[in-house]
Amino acid sequence: MNEADDTDEVSVFDDFLLKERHALNLPCAQADLADPCGSALAISGGGIRSASFALGVIQTFLNEKPGNATDAKETCFDRFDYMSTVSGGGYIGAAVSWLKHHFGKGGDWRLYLGASYLGARSAEFAAAWDAEGDKMGLAKWG
Repeated sequence: MNEADDTDEVSVFDDFLLKERHALNLPCAQADLADPCGSALAISGGGIRSASFALGVIQTFLNEKPGNATDAKETCFDRFDYMSTVSGGGYIGAAVSWLKHHFGKGGDWRLYLGASYLGARSAEFAAAWDAEGDKMGLAKWG
């Protein structure tokens, strides 16, 4: 392979990266391509146990609002531009990707991962549990 071939490969990658940044509406889309851009959620491996743990983390991100949210429907999960998984983390990563693809980015896919009113864990849920104990009848759900 000669130097001209290397330059062509870099140009193709730079074009792809620039298009991706624009498609994701990243604020740094016009920045130097060498600069890091965007935020990611990385989900580690470890079999079904890591997938279960990651589900709880994702449920929390889906049910928590950022302190500086500009949209009433925005959640902490919406702040991630990328998701990276490995091994057992791929179980939940694949489920999230499949649900988003089949139910749409703004659709009801979140309900299948556990909305807060369905008992998914969140700070709001924990506060209600502490305040109300089992008056809500949720002990049977774990």
